[in-house]
Amino acid sequence: MAKEVKKSFDQKEKIEALALYFVIVNRDQSRYFIEKFNELGISMNIILYGYSSPPVDIASLLGPDMLKKDIILSFCKQSEIEKVHSIIEERFKISKLSKGIAFAVPIDSISGVIVYKFLVDYYRGK
Repeated sequence: MAKEVKKSFDQKEKIEALALYFVIVNRDQSRYFIEKFNELGISMNIILYGYSSPPVDIASLLGPDMLKKDIILSFCKQSEIEKVHSIIEERFKISKLSKGIAFAVPIDSISGVIVYKFLVDYYRGK
């Protein structure tokens, strides 16, 4: 009787490099991005609330509402970065209120298959 050899996860599935995408926008603009990212299958999104602190003369021109920021952290596959970038670029073109800063940082390593599955929402389509 032949013993069945189990294949490791990386032999059964395609492992893709990951990136952490940062998007910094005015308060309450994050909802749009989260909805669009979820449509792409990017479901690991974190929203942090922050405040910018420009010099006093610039802050007085912007007003108090423009100092409140949403910081969105999204884990995505590096193959999806162009799609994410195009969503962000289109939104930034709408108006002054929807402008912000966005950039991606590659993730060099993670600690285990379970964490990888969690970050890429592996079981979503299963």
